[in-house]
This record gives sequence, C-alpha cells and structure tokens, in this order.
Amino acid sequence: MKIRPRQQLLEVWRSLLAASWSDGRWRWADPTGNDSVVDAQQLLCLVFPPVDIESLRFSNPDATYEDVLSALQPLGGAIQIPRVVLDIQIQYLERHRDDEGPRFDGAGYLVLSDGATVTPETADRDIAEGFALSVTLTLAMLAFAREFRRVVNRGEVLDSVRRLEELASERLTAALVGLVRSFAVDSFEYDSKEGTTLLQMLNQTGASRRSVANELRRRLQTVTASVRDLRLGIEEPGDLDNPNRLYQVGWSWGVVEGVGPIEFIAEKSWQRPGDSYPAPYLYFTVVVMDGLADLFSPRTRQLGLLDDVQQRLAQALQLRWELTQRYWSTLGSFGEGRWPLEDLPWRTVDTVEHDYYSLLVTAIIVRDLANRQIPEQDTARLAEVLRELGNRARITRRALSGDPAVESHISGILVGMDRAKLSEAENRLRWTTADFAPLLLKRTVRLLQVVENQGLRRTMMEYLDELWDHLERRKLGPQAGQSLWDEPVRAYPGWTHTRGVPAWQPTLRVVESLVQAAQLTASSPVRNPGLVSQARAMLDEAEHLYDQELLRRGVQVAPAIREMLDSVQGQLNRVREIIQVRPASAVALLTLALHELDSQDSARAGGEE
Repeated sequence: MKIRPRQQLLEVWRSLLAASWSDGRWRWADPTGNDSVVDAQQLLCLVFPPVDIESLRFSNPDATYEDVLSALQPLGGAIQIPRVVLDIQIQYLERHRDDEGPRFDGAGYLVLSDGATVTPETADRDIAEGFALSVTLTLAMLAFAREFRRVVNRGEVLDSVRRLEELASERLTAALVGLVRSFAVDSFEYDSKEGTTLLQMLNQTGASRRSVANELRRRLQTVTASVRDLRLGIEEPGDLDNPNRLYQVGWSWGVVEGVGPIEFIAEKSWQRPGDSYPAPYLYFTVVVMDGLADLFSPRTRQLGLLDDVQQRLAQALQLRWELTQRYWSTLGSFGEGRWPLEDLPWRTVDTVEHDYYSLLVTAIIVRDLANRQIPEQDTARLAEVLRELGNRARITRRALSGDPAVESHISGILVGMDRAKLSEAENRLRWTTADFAPLLLKRTVRLLQVVENQGLRRTMMEYLDELWDHLERRKLGPQAGQSLWDEPVRAYPGWTHTRGVPAWQPTLRVVESLVQAAQLTASSPVRNPGLVSQARAMLDEAEHLYDQELLRRGVQVAPAIREMLDSVQGQLNRVREIIQVRPASAVALLTLALHELDSQDSARAGGEE
C-alpha cells in the first residue's frame, strides 16, 4: 500500500510543531480555553501514536529513535522532549478544569441552525465527544507517565509526573462518569413516526410492518433482556417487553436530562445536571464507542492504568458498549436479503438521511466483525458499501460542477443536539463534523484488518490507495503545515472556500488511520490455505531427501557438505516454525533447501556416470 504509516506520522509531527510550537510555548487550537474537544484533538496528534507504535515513543531518552528526535527537534533533545510534552499535557488538564472539576466543552464545534451566534451560556456544556476524547487522551497520558517515571531521578520532574498522573486520573474518572450518564435508551410505539421510519428502513423485502417488528424483537431478545436490567446512570427505559414498542440504544450528545449522580462517586460536583434529549445520536454513539475501545484495550489492562473506581465504571460501560454494538449491528445487517446498510443512504428515526450515517453504521458492523467469525461474503458486502460510499461522496469519483456531495467536505455535516425541555422550533443547536473522507480511510483500514480473502484484500488495498491519494491532495499548503489537514478545495477544482489553518478533527482522523495502518502492517500476512498445502508437500519431500542424504553420507563428511547439511537443517527448522502463518516464505525456504539437496543428488549421479 502507498501509506507508509511511520514516515507519514513523523511528517505530521513536524507539521504539528510548526503550527503549534512557537517561542518555547504550545499554541492551543482554541485560544479562549472554552473548547476542550479541539485542544484534545490537537494534543492527541502528538501523544496518541506512541501508545501503539513502540518505535515512536519518546518517554525514554535512551531508547528514542533518531528520526523521532529529528521530527520533535523544536522541543529540544532526547532529554528535553519528554519533559516538554509532560508540561504540555499538564497545561491541557489545568486549562480545561475549574473549581468544580474537569470540563468537557466544545464551543468551537457548536452552531445554531438559523445562523445566530452561540452564546457563552449555550456553549458552556459538557459534550459526549469531549468525554470520549478524554478517555483516549488520559490513557495516553497515564501510559506516558508510567514509562517516563522509570527514567526520572530529579525531584521536580517527579513532582510533575505525579501531578500529571493525578490530574489525568481525575479527568479519566470524570469522563467515564459522564459517559455512563450520557447513555440513553429511547423507546417508542412501533406505529409512531420513529417506529415507522425504523421499520421502513429495515424492511427490504416488502413484508408487513408487524412481521418486521416481530422479527426485530426476536433478533434483539438478548439485547433487550440486558438493557432492561441496566440501572447505573440511566432512567427507566420503559416497557421493552411490550410487543407494540421498539427502542434504540446508544449515547446522547451529553448527559441525559433527569439522570442523577452516580452514588459511589464521591465528587458530586463533577456530576452536573444534563439537558440532552434522552435518545441515542448515531454520530456521538460511534465517537464514544471508538474512545471506549481504548479503555478496553489489552495495553490498558497490561499497564494497570485504572483504579478500583475506574474499573467499576469501565465494567458498566463495557456492558453498554457491547449491547450498543450488537444492537446497531443487528439493525445494519437485518433480514435475509439485502441489508438495510446496503440501501444507501442510512435514515435515522428522526427521518434524517445521509451517506455519513451509513459510514457510521458500517463502522459498528466492522468492529463487530473483529469479535466474531462471519461468512466471507459478509466481509465482501461491507467492502462494497465502503467503496460505494467513496463514489457517492465524490472521494474516488470525479465531482460534478456544484455537486452537493462536495458540500459535506467543504462545510461539514450538522448533527442535531436536541435539548429535553425545548420545543422542536427551539432546538436549534447543532454539532459540526467534517471528517467524512478521513473517517472512510479509517474504516477501510479497520476492515482490512479482518479480511482474509486474498483477492478481496488486494481490491481493498487498491481502494485504500485511492483514498490516500485523495487525502494527500487535501493537505494544507506549505505555509500552513504541509502534512496537516484539511483543505478540500485542493481536491475539488472550482470550489473556492479555503481554510488556511489546520482542522484538528480531520487531522486526528488521519493520524488514527495511520496508527491502524501501522498495526495492519505489523500483523501476520494473510494465510493462503493452498500455499500451506503446497508448503507441507514440499516439506515432506525435503525432509525425506535430507534423511536420505544423511543415510548416504554417514558421520564423516567433508566440511563443505557438512555446512550444506547444517544450512538445510536450519531452513527446515525455520519452515516448521512459520509454515502456518507465512506459507509463502516457507515455500521460498523450501525451494532453496530442495535446490541444495538436488544439487548433491545431481552431482552424485554425474559422478556415477
């Protein structure tokens, strides 16, 4: 593939520092201090890659690679870099808290649908994306502190490490509490507007509405039973056993209105009342699920980053995460014929439809693939959905003049943020997202991690290259940061709206994609069953010929022959180790071994003549 994750992440770091580091100070994306979301996105571009890519870590000066030092050179040398990053992280944590505790606001992404100015009072609210980003960010901070502590011996630096751990742990707990309190179950009559919209979306065969509702309830039986038993941080979901009612689960845009504080959390000041409408929002649901995936990762467990309270919250969130994944995966792949997901675009229960929502549902189903075995054809169907989304969004297909699909890249997509006690006319608050193309890249890399069919894998690799070519064209110009995003007009001639400054949401999505691409590169090659059979047959022949050679030669052999036999034995030993996971490499080694053995047999036959 064209993506070179490590090299391109280093380029991002160089551009990041060019845009964010000046006169020995970090320049935050939001100068007002009222947007924890955009500041977290900016900082994650620096501290997230080392979490999963060991060769990019800079917490240990003696183990930092030279190219990492070169990319981060504006911060200082090997000793200064981790100390400067330590101070930047502490600055973020202190910047986005007040006397009551951590804040999770995102003022820069809030707009009103009528174009009016968002007042400070309206902007002063915790956002689910702020919670989710803080989970990823604070886990990266705690992992950094854990590693840096091992090599620190100066008292004032150790004090700063302890300060980072204290503030990061506090923010992590507050974020987890916020996510528990933002989880929503929305039930409705099956013949209501919401129920009718949902059933129309699921009904791909023309069946009766009642039969579709009954089948949906049957497929969701285990999810329904578990949702019914949820208690922590959730209002009574209603009578989910009623055959006339349907429901949705996921995360709202913030703390749900009416949800009280979690009793076992001592810091009640963190648990401010919420006013978000008690229903899941697909965008915020997927953002939260991405953040929680970092919480449940093996690395988090191995490093022991969670305290007892955080582990208790994590258990509650993991149950909600699993239920949400199963729920939306069931919806997206419902039925026996065409999936609802394949009927583009996806339509939400409030009748909003957009290809972006199809991409979000695809993300959930792709993640579900990693946790269970599914038929190969289902993987191919998801791959086709991703390819079609790239076409429809004019990412891999030429845009027409004035193409409305391009507007999603230029101006972004507005996500509703209904407040519980306001009327429909009063609910004008919206969240802006402009990450369609980098998110499509991220989901394509994620699907590639589970694709085993080599033909499909080649096709998806080619598609991945197309997506990367598109995003390469959308980088900012040299004056603004060559390897940061996003300048869509560079990919769409005829459009004139330019930004000229980094957009941290799409830039972070690209960084996340590059980290996943690095994981893809580091994984074992896809195993070809045919090559395994061929390698086994070749191994049988090679072992037999090797044994024959030993039988003929006896104990005393010439040094050159002994060297050849030892080499062949080493090759056969290596083949036995890798034959299941790297059969092509095994075939290559066996070809060399068989060539050596045949050369001896041929020489012997020539001597006899």
